[in-house]
Amino acid sequence: MLLAGASGTLEVRIDEKRFRSAEGGAVTAVAGLDFSVPAGDFACLIGPSGCGKSTTLRILLGLDRDFSGHVTLPAAGARTGVMFQEPRLLPWRTVEDNVRLMLPPARRGTDLGPLFAELDLAEARTRFPQELSLGMERRVALARALAVEPDLLVLDEPLVSLDDMTAARLRRLIAAAAAVRGVTVLMVTHNVREALEMADRLILLAPRPTRVIGEERLDRRRGDRPPVWIDSIRADLARRYPGTISED
Repeated sequence: MLLAGASGTLEVRIDEKRFRSAEGGAVTAVAGLDFSVPAGDFACLIGPSGCGKSTTLRILLGLDRDFSGHVTLPAAGARTGVMFQEPRLLPWRTVEDNVRLMLPPARRGTDLGPLFAELDLAEARTRFPQELSLGMERRVALARALAVEPDLLVLDEPLVSLDDMTAARLRRLIAAAAAVRGVTVLMVTHNVREALEMADRLILLAPRPTRVIGEERLDRRRGDRPPVWIDSIRADLARRYPGTISED
């Protein structure tokens, strides 16, 4: 069940989540998963492919209520912005209309100029999704998530399939937007280097049925994490969490 908290902390406890396989058998996707994210933290969920990361996000977002356990949102009436793997833009709507549709009716007239300028989308406001590169589509998806002025920002592998330069740019935009707003962020990724560059904390998950097998606080300031440091931490994590983090 979804609950409203008062502490500002996101709390997730999934005692069990099961579903039916294509063959008709019961599959336990999540069992005994328990973690929290304090207000203003940037946390990354990391685990092997198919371990249940996206299932966990669906439960957190209230898209799947068929589970045992509970999710406590940061506060009563907390606003959640979401950025999925696919931008999911309406092709018959302009960039601005796609973003504006996320706003409640009373705020549909909000000036989005500063947000578009922040994400370097000012010149794309009147374009349609089919006119955009994948990187620009992802920035529109980020704008849509930020337009609601979220207390919690949920990111489901937002950088997958992007080239290195485009991914690096979007990483910087996400990190800067989160820092400026002081928003709580929970990001799912399989890219450990990406997580080590962006996050305050890593939440490491076991293979299915998933559960938390470790949490790592990253004390070095974001923006001051050179590649040699990232590679060193990643190698150490791979040794300590085999099966969750690969050596390569």
